[in-house]
Amino acid sequence: VKTGPLAIHPSITTRIGLHHDHHDNLYCLLRGRKRLRLYAPSDAPRMRTHGRVRRVHPNGRINYAGDPTAADGRTAHDVLRWRLRRARR
Repeated sequence: VKTGPLAIHPSITTRIGLHHDHHDNLYCLLRGRKRLRLYAPSDAPRMRTHGRVRRVHPNGRINYAGDPTAADGRTAHDVLRWRLRRARR
């Protein structure tokens, strides 16, 4: 099991604006009700995003112009560091 950031919104009136997360999420409502609108990643090019959508990977990961990543989120810098560490072994 991997752990990650935890977001706690204590108020039933909390509103979270349209956004996307780079990782899978589990939404757990402890009390009351909440309305969620989910959009497919393939809809991103037709939405008003902060930045120009460059690519939507088959797994749903969205790349913006000037910020390319692999489908798993690795940057070119991450790949270079991994290759250098591997070469030193």
